[in-house]
Parts: sequence; structure tokens; C-alpha cells
Amino acid sequence: LNQKGSNLNNEIQILKSRPVLQRVARDLGVQILYYNKGKVRASLTYPDVPIRMDIPKLTDPSQGFSIAVTLLGNDQFLLGKSTRKISFGEPFLVGLNTCVLFRDPRYDPKYLTSSDFIISYAPLNAMAGWILNDLGVVQMDNQATILTLSYKTENIELGKAVLNTLMSIYDSLTIEDKNKVADNSLHFIDDRLDTVRDELNNLEGGVKTFTINNDAYNIGEQSRTYLDGIQENGKKIAELDIKINVLDWLLAYMENPENRHKLVPTVLGIEEKVLLEYV
Repeated sequence: LNQKGSNLNNEIQILKSRPVLQRVARDLGVQILYYNKGKVRASLTYPDVPIRMDIPKLTDPSQGFSIAVTLLGNDQFLLGKSTRKISFGEPFLVGLNTCVLFRDPRYDPKYLTSSDFIISYAPLNAMAGWILNDLGVVQMDNQATILTLSYKTENIELGKAVLNTLMSIYDSLTIEDKNKVADNSLHFIDDRLDTVRDELNNLEGGVKTFTINNDAYNIGEQSRTYLDGIQENGKKIAELDIKINVLDWLLAYMENPENRHKLVPTVLGIEEKVLLEYV
């Protein structure tokens, strides 16, 4: 982990968090554990077990329970202190829960310490605490950028499985975070696109209404024609202003007594023929 010490502390908390450890327990399938009773104590059987219990009906997943089972050959077993023989594959009740026990024919019974088993079911939250009790996540020293993970258990295969699964889930957390960011970004973009689409539809509706009400069937072309007309009219007004100014100048020139016997220039852009004759 190429990160600073403060970030490593955060990673330790993530690795030891209950949501992460619950995922470890779920992926490993260790909510149901099998203990083979010996003369002194019971040993956890993992990962290969001679029997497997299914719970078709679990009344309350948050409540754990355990049962004692005695194997009778390959076909039947006894439940607790009961003397009633139950066949493998036959449903039986444990409180309000319905359970079924199956026998794995591939397992060699000679590896069993005894024919007595204790089978326990625990909710995910309890299993997270069970894993956390034996899990070690430490930073070797303040300068180290590596975390050391360990798991204390008598079953080596279980310890390796817990650590490997934990690291696999830890790796997936980064991908999940990035996926969440991408999903949120896509949702935001989709929402904005929907909003813009609605706004464009409203604008298109307004343009259509304006076009119908004002007989504007080609607004772009009509706008250009209108602006060209204004520009042309502006030019004509400017020319007329110049002609008016010339006429005013001529009138002032002719009304001046000093110019009574002088020639008047006629090439001044005057288009009125009568006036030219008078001049």
C-alpha cells in the first residue's frame, strides 16, 4: 500500500470493518460451521465436511442456533439426545426453523475423530465479530507503507481462505467506489439531458407558436431579407440627405445677390430635370 501513514490507519479500519467482514463470511459460506467432537474438544471441520446442512426455512436470520448430530452409518443420524432416527435428506425442525442434512459420499469416514458433530448457524453480524476476534491488521512501524495481515486459527485452510477472501474483497472496494462515482456521474448527466430535452421541447413549441401566429415560415431567410431591406433603406436615406443638402446649398447660392450674374454648377447629382432647366 503505497500511501501515507494516516491513510494506512484508514485502511486498517476498512479491513477490520464489520460490513467488509460480513462479506468475507458470506463469500466463504461459514455461517454454518461443523465441529467434529473428540475425546477432549471439538475440532472445526473445514473446508471438506462429511455432512452439509441446508436451512430451507429460516424464521429469524438474526438468531443463531446449534444442534448436536450423531452419524449412524451412511444413511441416518440422531439429533441431540433424541432416539428417533432421521434419514439424510429428510427435513426436521430446530425450533421454528426447518433444516435438512445431507451426507457427502466422497468423504472418507476414516478421517473422522468420532461420529458426533456439532453444527452451528450464526448471522452475518456475529460471524463478522467471530472473524474480527482472530484477525490482525498492523503497520509494522511508523515509516512502513505495508500492512501485515494475520489470522489465528487451528484450521490452516480456514485462515488462508479468510485472508485471501478479505484481500479479494478489499481490492473490489476500489472498483466499486469508482463504479459508484461513474454511476452517479451518469445519473447526473441523464438528469441534465432530460432537463435540457424538456427545455428544448418547450422552446420548439414556442417557436412553432410564434411562427404560426406571425406567418413566419422561414425565420432565418425572412430575417436576412428584413435586415437587407433596412440596410438598403439606410443607404437611400443617406443619398437623399446628401441631395437635400446640395439643393439647400444651391438655393443659398442663387439667393445671394453677389452670385446673380455668376454661373451655377449643374453637375452636382441633381436628377430633377425641371430644376436643371431652371438652373
